Amino acid sequence: MLASLRVSSGRLLMLVATACAVAGTLPVFLVGALAVQIRADLDFGPSAQGLLVGCFFGGVAIGGIPLGGLADRLGWWRSLRFVARVVAVVMLMIAFVVHAWLPFAIALLVGGFAHSMGMPAGNLAILRGLPVSRRGMAFGIRQAAIPLSVLLGGLSVPLVAVRVGWRPVFMLAVIVPVTVLLLLRVLRDSPSGGPTTTVGRTRPPMSMPLAFILVLSAGGAIVVNTSSAFLVTTAVEGGFSESAGGLLLMLGSAISLVMRIASGVAVDRFGHGYHVIAVLLLAGAIGFVLIGTGGTIGLVVGTGIGFGAGTGWAGLLHYVATAEHPDHAGGVSGTLLTFGNIGGFLGPTMFGVIAERWSFGVAWTVLAGVAVLAAIAVMLAGRGFERRRSRAGGIPPVTAG
Repeated sequence: MLASLRVSSGRLLMLVATACAVAGTLPVFLVGALAVQIRADLDFGPSAQGLLVGCFFGGVAIGGIPLGGLADRLGWWRSLRFVARVVAVVMLMIAFVVHAWLPFAIALLVGGFAHSMGMPAGNLAILRGLPVSRRGMAFGIRQAAIPLSVLLGGLSVPLVAVRVGWRPVFMLAVIVPVTVLLLLRVLRDSPSGGPTTTVGRTRPPMSMPLAFILVLSAGGAIVVNTSSAFLVTTAVEGGFSESAGGLLLMLGSAISLVMRIASGVAVDRFGHGYHVIAVLLLAGAIGFVLIGTGGTIGLVVGTGIGFGAGTGWAGLLHYVATAEHPDHAGGVSGTLLTFGNIGGFLGPTMFGVIAERWSFGVAWTVLAGVAVLAAIAVMLAGRGFERRRSRAGGIPPVTAG
């Protein structure tokens, strides 16, 4: 009976951590999915759209390290409750109060700050509340929260936005953080939910391989966040309807979701994590070039390859980095979050400027180039860590190779 209760509590905790990650990222990915209507309503162009999306990721980048430490001090339960409340307020502000670009940017900036606390808090919940034998699966499922948010955003276009407008989508999205708050009430007395003095207190020692991992984090975030933010806009420019563009985004997100979990399971069983990430990024670059052609076949096939491979590796990033730094897992996660969201800020902003000045085709080609550079960075990181382990005479982690 007691074992059954523990399993049930563990599953509920995993659900809460994943749902909070979905809630935290949903506002910015709804902007990408609903961009055509939002831009027409508030009267701004692609570059302003990119900067709008960049404000969210800029908030995450700024808040990553300090708010991650605050989550460590407060404990995951109080932190997730605070984050869910803030995200709910942000969504309601966008739905009812925002009528210009600047208030929209401020709301997304606040949402970014909330997400920068929610991610470490969710990781802390898994680390403290689940046994080691289940953490790999839990992190894999949780990393699928981002494509799930994109999928929900894409699905909202044909089901809601085309029929009644974009604002009701944000009204309905409040259901997600409210659900997190309700689930947290069930976990109120969890012994793992209090403050900790061990996880995430130390920063990892800087090394050249870790520097390459941080380059991967920034470059990879440019790829993941920008592709999600501009796929629907590119599809509409290529002749797709808004509904078809939303369905295309939903398709890409579903493929990415499956790939994130599958790639994590594969690396857990067979290793070679660095090679897997590099191959997926290189394949994704081909997909992005196809999307940039603007044709129907290029958009559909490119979305399948670009989102499946080009964004499906993202769940492996924290996996390989923390495996190399088991004594500094919290510090590595916080640093990756900050660098990743610097890329998340720069990517959509630059993409929007390039698309407006030249074309979407040129912008997608540049994005493919970033994916290639990120693949090179991860291979250099893998070789650097391998040499370091050889000098130390250590046993490589399961993610090595």
